Amino acid sequence: MKNLKIIISLIVIIGIAIVLNFLFFSKFHSGECVKDNRDGYIWNINYFSFGKYRIMGWQGGAWGNAVEMDRDVLERKDIDGIQIYNKTACPEYNSK
Repeated sequence: MKNLKIIISLIVIIGIAIVLNFLFFSKFHSGECVKDNRDGYIWNINYFSFGKYRIMGWQGGAWGNAVEMDRDVLERKDIDGIQIYNKTACPEYNSK
């Protein structure tokens, strides 16, 4: 009976760790930019919370409106196991 309690406790602890990792820890951080290696599109990471990124896309020489993107989308790999989005230098707005 004691062993069963220990096993159940370990399963619960591991489950909590997995959930906390998914909700609160991310590969990319606020202020970083990531680039899609397929089409070159650049995203600026505003923040990460509860499994979702808040990001802005770079288009036409300026940052667009912020949108939410699931962690699974931004941190995914292609069928060959290569990361699709990678950190890159952030472009700067030029008013000219």
